[in-house]
Amino acid sequence: MIQRIQTLYLALAAFVLGLMLQSPIVSFAIDGKIYDLTSYMLVNSQVSKDVIFYNYPLAVLIGVASLLAFITILFFKNRKLQMKLTLFNWILTLGIYVLIAYYYFQAQAIKELVFTFRLPVVYPAVAFIFLVLAFKQIKKDEEIIQSLNRIR
Repeated sequence: MIQRIQTLYLALAAFVLGLMLQSPIVSFAIDGKIYDLTSYMLVNSQVSKDVIFYNYPLAVLIGVASLLAFITILFFKNRKLQMKLTLFNWILTLGIYVLIAYYYFQAQAIKELVFTFRLPVVYPAVAFIFLVLAFKQIKKDEEIIQSLNRIR
């Protein structure tokens, strides 16, 4: 389990997505007020972290994707299930961008909006790359096992 490279890739994907839960994803300014969109709330960052609304769908999506990447490591004996879970995690990771794009287009309705993406916006892309690398390694292991079964 630990000695496999896909374990490292899956752990890194879980870690990067976990980091996204802690950081502001997007900042925008309206009429001189600065707001930060984190994974679980929209806050007015100038007025003692005044919460505008709670953003639970994005937090749940990021949390589930991070947890799924970690849980996938535990299925090291069942490579086919591990590949399926990794593919499902691809969909969840892309869903994070869909939800961020939804919030972006909803905010574009406001005319005087200055939108600034922060570094955590790239975290799902990095996690997606780690998930792709993990999938390739899991598939490679499965092919090796299948070839050994043919020799017998």
